[in-house]
Amino acid sequence: MSSDSLFITLQHADSFFPSGATSFSWGLETLCNEKTIQSSFDLNTYIEGQLRGRWVTCELPGLIAAYQAKGDLAAVARVDKELHVLSLTKEFRTGAERAGSGLLTTHAKLGTPHAEEYKKLVKSLKAPGQLSAVQGLLWFGVGLTEHQAAVLSGYSFCSAFVSAAIRLGLIGYVDSQIIIKNMHEISSHLLSQPLVPLEELHSYIPETDIAVMQHETADSRLFFN
Repeated sequence: MSSDSLFITLQHADSFFPSGATSFSWGLETLCNEKTIQSSFDLNTYIEGQLRGRWVTCELPGLIAAYQAKGDLAAVARVDKELHVLSLTKEFRTGAERAGSGLLTTHAKLGTPHAEEYKKLVKSLKAPGQLSAVQGLLWFGVGLTEHQAAVLSGYSFCSAFVSAAIRLGLIGYVDSQIIIKNMHEISSHLLSQPLVPLEELHSYIPETDIAVMQHETADSRLFFN
């Protein structure tokens, strides 16, 4: 990896980058409030389940398909719509749209290729703007390799849960790094496996789907979902 490529990867992996991801817990807030997840061990197990049950079977292959479109916005939109219909719960689906919209807005301001054009497609309701499809489009635009985009996807996926857990008071910063290290090993193994074909995308995270639906009617909420 060249120094330029490494710098770009670090820039887009940094929590300082305004991706808009800090507004979402993806069901974790409800599970913490219900005492289903009470420790760093519970969280570690939960994130591993999310990696195996959603990320590697749906979000990662969707992102790679959008990346491989190489700026063909119509092709990206087709992937985007597939991810949209596979998101069963409203709050999960709209959360991924909001996160994707926030990322598009930031990249449009940065002048990332295709960001402004795809933002217009989303605004005109010609594409839903699901986060994984948007990431694939934009990370191709900034010059990441396909492998770098895949690794960044896994890291971003795990760090979103860990960041939410810290703000919920579930874990501290040392525990968060232990979990990130554990998830690195798991995601690296998953990345070594054959990619799920686009026509076989699927997700099985029933506990999370239920938690997200319950979150919508919670008395108090720190996160969107």
